[in-house]
This record gives sequence, C-alpha cells and structure tokens, in this order.
Amino acid sequence: MRLSRTSTGSVLVLLVVFTNIEAITQCTKDEESCGCKTEKGTISLKKYADSPFQDTDPITAFTYYWSPCKDIAKGVITASCVQEIGGNQHYDCGVHRTISTSVDSAGNAVFKMDAGDNKRHSFITCKCKANAVDLFHFEKEDPMIQGLYDMSLTGDSCCPKSGPAPSPGGGGGGGLSVGSILLIVLLVVVVVYLVGGVVLQTAVRKAEGKERIPNLSLWAAIPGLIRDGVRFTFSCGKSTHYDQI
Repeated sequence: MRLSRTSTGSVLVLLVVFTNIEAITQCTKDEESCGCKTEKGTISLKKYADSPFQDTDPITAFTYYWSPCKDIAKGVITASCVQEIGGNQHYDCGVHRTISTSVDSAGNAVFKMDAGDNKRHSFITCKCKANAVDLFHFEKEDPMIQGLYDMSLTGDSCCPKSGPAPSPGGGGGGGLSVGSILLIVLLVVVVVYLVGGVVLQTAVRKAEGKERIPNLSLWAAIPGLIRDGVRFTFSCGKSTHYDQI
C-alpha cells in the first residue's frame, strides 16, 4: 500500500492536533508560585526558590543562572538571571521585578525579564513534559540583537496543576478546559457516527454481520495507512517508488 501526499498530510495534521491538546492560552504572572496561572491550573516553580537553574553554553563556555522566585547574588551582580564569564565576570540578564509572562504560538508559557540597565533581555520558555525531570537549557543569544537571550525549561514543573485558574471576570474557578471540551465533542461525534451508521446499514441497506459497520473499507485500511505514515515520516518523505498514473 502506498501513502498519498493527501493521506500523509491528514495524518500529520491529526498528530499535531492531539499533540498540542494540552497547550495553554493564558499565563498570568503569580508571585506566590514563582510561575503563572493558566486556564488549566498553576505552573509552579516555587520548589526552586533556593536552588536556581544553571546551564553552560558549550560554544562560548558562558554559564547562565536563573532563579524564578527572587534575585540571587553572583559576584557583584544581584539579579534573577545572571550570565557568568570565566568564573569571575558576571552580567545582569534580568532582574526579578521585571518578569512578565506570555504564551508562545505552541501554547508554552514564556517568562521574560530585563536587566536593570535594560541592556540585556532574557526569555525562558516553559515546556510541559509530564512526569519528566526538569531540564534547564541555554538555547542561544540572538545573532542579530546583542544581549537578547533564549533559554528553556522542559519538564513536569511546566505542566499546569491544581485545577483551572479563575476566569478573567472573577468568581469561581470551575469549568472544563478546552482540551476536555474537545474530547467530549469528539466522543459524541464518534458515538453518533457509529450508532447512526449501523442503523442506516441495517435498516436501509439490509447489511448483516460486520458489513453493518459504516465505511468498513476505510477502517480496514487505517492500520496500513498508519504503517505507511510512520515509514514516510522516518524516511523524511524520501521514496524511490511512485504511483503509476
């Protein structure tokens, strides 16, 4: 079985949709948790109040520190984000009072901070990875804008917890998340499709046995499509075979 470009695109779109179902759409700075409140709960980094993150850039050998809860002292510099060069030179890359929060296009929380002299700016992207150990990583300095740093924190601490945040209009914080609503709608559609299809096949087309399953040929082909999709993905779309016209 050969996988057409259309089928491959459909499979990839479905994978993207379900991969991002836990993405957030709002991130409001929360001093108490050293993180932010989202519509799915609180991203809390409070456990790192006394143990700042650090990572060394393998290219420059510069070390970067980030304390999500407060400013820390490194040499003569006191800041939330500190760049260390050669073990004895330190530069402010963001003070705690300037931290602001936002959400990127992938649905990740982003913490931004500015140096006291506003010459350096840091962005830390918090990527949810359930049950994974938190990993802090210096990504890069913007080659076009000196003093603009990108870092990331990936792990379980970046996953919202403890229930949804209060709605912007105030009041209680109950309600379903966007992901839960999507799953409920999907379940209802599938049930209606299956029940309605079986009734139609039985009452109108007088089908019997497994032939009563709606679009049986399509469902029977899915395992093969998935297999071909996996092969297509891992081969990066390269193939020496083409469908005959």
